[in-house]
Amino acid sequence: MPQKGKFFIGPILWMLIVVLAGCMARPLILEDVPWYQKPSGLYVAGDERVFYGIGSAEGTRNMTLLRATAANRARKEMAAVLDTYVAELYHATGAMPALNMEEGEQVVGALVSSALKHAVISDQWSDPEQLHLSVLCRLDLETFKQVLASQSAIDAKVREAMAAEAENVHARLESELQ
Repeated sequence: MPQKGKFFIGPILWMLIVVLAGCMARPLILEDVPWYQKPSGLYVAGDERVFYGIGSAEGTRNMTLLRATAANRARKEMAAVLDTYVAELYHATGAMPALNMEEGEQVVGALVSSALKHAVISDQWSDPEQLHLSVLCRLDLETFKQVLASQSAIDAKVREAMAAEAENVHARLESELQ
């Protein structure tokens, strides 16, 4: 006949092991998240050139709202980075003077909007004690070049010149950020 005390010892022992294992897990340290302390901008990650948009939100216990707010802010930062990059790319190729101001803004806006569709939320970092969440929106330069090649509103010669200058402009803006 089974003893009554042994029936409860097994589940309680397993719960204790799970709790202790959870407490012994290594906490996330900010140094483990290399993008967290950087501003939005242009970077080299590994062997590829990338654009980073970093957004954050805090102050609400609703994680869905916190995540959506941080992601929207990261995309807004990405749009600002891409807007600066595309304007510099146009100036580097000498194509901007050929357009009037309104046409130039429309073409830049269309290119930035198309590129934003390919930007992805690739990482997040949260501090649950402070109700803080930071999100990384990322787009690599090769994807941007593919988006550029698909823009029929931009003259083919200008697209080719922009694609040829893309690496140089990225490197120059990246060094200015440092």
